[in-house]
Amino acid sequence: MRGGGNNASKESAQSAGSAVLQYMTLVRAEVQRLILVNGCTTDNLDWRSSKFVRINGGPIDFAGPITSKAGCAVFSDAGGPVTPQTFEQYQEAGFLDYYAVNNINNWRPGHFAFRWASRINEGTSASDVVMVVSGLRYDVCAYMLTPSNPPAALPTEDFSSGVSAGQAAPTITGTDRIGDDPANLNGEIFAISTLNNSRYQCTLGMVLLTR
Repeated sequence: MRGGGNNASKESAQSAGSAVLQYMTLVRAEVQRLILVNGCTTDNLDWRSSKFVRINGGPIDFAGPITSKAGCAVFSDAGGPVTPQTFEQYQEAGFLDYYAVNNINNWRPGHFAFRWASRINEGTSASDVVMVVSGLRYDVCAYMLTPSNPPAALPTEDFSSGVSAGQAAPTITGTDRIGDDPANLNGEIFAISTLNNSRYQCTLGMVLLTR
């Protein structure tokens, strides 16, 4: 048997980070397939799912397609190919208990939302589609950023052009919908640690579609 709490904790973070990353990668692959096979566009991809909810059980109100098109739903409960999955088991300790008292409209930890954001240095001003989750443990987020050499701490500042590639998060607006987000970001996977009402959390995301 392997001994040592540090090793066990490290392996747990690696396993959790791999599980979240694999799921986000699956969503990205299926979205790209919908575009290639079904002719879907960012104007008619349907991101709705009843699986992703707030602490009070209310839905995260994803924006529906601008132009509805058959075969463009992403998640299975709306007719799409992807089974919605959450990762509350990897939440930052105390996150859910704190917000259950202080802000029941907050997203549940490990539940996903979808946003517009702009990536820099891509030669286009068109917004990109990102998949975002909050409330995850720091060590899980760190392994998703750089599995071979996870950072000791995640960035704590809002995005600026000086932040290293792969470690910048979009500014999350209060609408909880896909909508214009003026923030820029680097890298396909990004994370930031934030302090909300005295409770630290990790917000992590992946770029699903670049435009």
